[in-house]
Amino acid sequence: MRRPWTDRPLRAPRPRPARADPRFLLYAANSPAGRLITLALVGGASGALVRLGGPRLVAAGVAGAVAVAGLLRWWPGSAVALLLITVALNRFVVPVAGADVKPEHVAILLVAGILGLRWATTARPATRAGAAGTAPAPRAPLRLTAARVAPACLILYLGLNGLSSLLNALQPDQSLRLTGLVTLVTLPYFLLPWLIRDGRDLRRAVMGWLGLATLEALLGLAIMVLYRQGIDLGVQVVLGSPPVPIGTMREGNIFGSYLAAAVVAALAFMLSSARARTLLGATGVGGLTLGGVAISLARGAWLGCVIGVGLVLACRIRTAARRGVALALLAVALLPLLLAFANSPFLEEARFYVEQRLTSLNPDTILNDATVAERLDTYDKAWEGIAIHPWVGNGTGSFGQRYYYRSVAQPAWIGNLELHLLYDTGLWGLLAFSGFLVASGWEAFRAYRRSRDPERRALILALGAGLLVLLVAYQATEATWLAFTWAHLGLLRAAARAA
Repeated sequence: MRRPWTDRPLRAPRPRPARADPRFLLYAANSPAGRLITLALVGGASGALVRLGGPRLVAAGVAGAVAVAGLLRWWPGSAVALLLITVALNRFVVPVAGADVKPEHVAILLVAGILGLRWATTARPATRAGAAGTAPAPRAPLRLTAARVAPACLILYLGLNGLSSLLNALQPDQSLRLTGLVTLVTLPYFLLPWLIRDGRDLRRAVMGWLGLATLEALLGLAIMVLYRQGIDLGVQVVLGSPPVPIGTMREGNIFGSYLAAAVVAALAFMLSSARARTLLGATGVGGLTLGGVAISLARGAWLGCVIGVGLVLACRIRTAARRGVALALLAVALLPLLLAFANSPFLEEARFYVEQRLTSLNPDTILNDATVAERLDTYDKAWEGIAIHPWVGNGTGSFGQRYYYRSVAQPAWIGNLELHLLYDTGLWGLLAFSGFLVASGWEAFRAYRRSRDPERRALILALGAGLLVLLVAYQATEATWLAFTWAHLGLLRAAARAA
């Protein structure tokens, strides 16, 4: 029972800092007179800014100050949440000085700046060797581990982007700007392992990602339902293909890839836990995100989802065999309910589009598909450019400087991950990026094998299988130029280090 407030000891007053102490300003501002002066100064400054820069500038400044205060108040959980939320909002773009600024760009710079400032202010200078009679500390031998090889290969890949852009791009200034953008979106890979300090933080981050994926799937379903009512909140129709939702993502294939990674992650939790709460939550997340993958009509995401499910089942074959009977009985029990809802106009239309997409995978007729023909045309053009500069590449994002799509007069983009790497950074860039992926996968695999904590193993399996889904889906539409890919890699690296 808590004691009444009258019995609680009074807090000792804080000592007044000296006038030369920088904290004296905070102490003076917290006094009654200081508060009035502070309010007057803030009001006068706000009025002057509104007069000079307009109300939008003031609103942006106030919002930024509130965001920084919130980040510092709940750090580091607030930083992780901000990164995971903003990387899922890559559809929204604000033009600033000729550049397309996304929420993820602002969030990454903000978190990186605060993290760097905190590191600079809390770092202590190293003790000089031999000072005060102390012997110099022996240096540990440098070991070549996957945890060191992966970031080194990534930094080498980013450096090759800048080199190829400077040497071979038709528009070096534009390619160098894109190199800076690629470098910026890779920062979550380095930031998240610093922000996630223990297994509890890691579990919260992964659960938050799955919660965001569930909301994304619900948004996609709502978009398609409203689209039938004549309300377009984000639907993509390309080359005569059926309409697909994009949610908060850049386009439909990326929407499907993002959700497909969540599907296999949910399956990993379903087969790695015996708690009813976890099983129920993972089943709900898996079902909703699977529905989002289906309506995305992204064939690359479908294939990645199948391969990711196969990996999870292979790692959890015994549990899958034990629970397979229960899942089959549950499916039979829910079959009448599913059939009752299957007659709705929305599900009938969705089923028609899915069947149409599946039939397009027929090897005899797949070349007749307009999107496939467009991709093959860009691949042929990519090989032409690769032959010009096979070792270093043509520069970051330089494909659109030379080629246009066959169907529309717009700068083209290479959808295949390997061809994109070869065209932009050449064979050396492909080898560096491949080394980064192999080292990251090996680090996660060793952590999975060595860990004896079932929850940690489930987290590593969920994130590792999700990464495999993304890599398979990126054979058709790659998204390494978006930050959510690197946030996923950052979570996987944090899980491997935590294990």
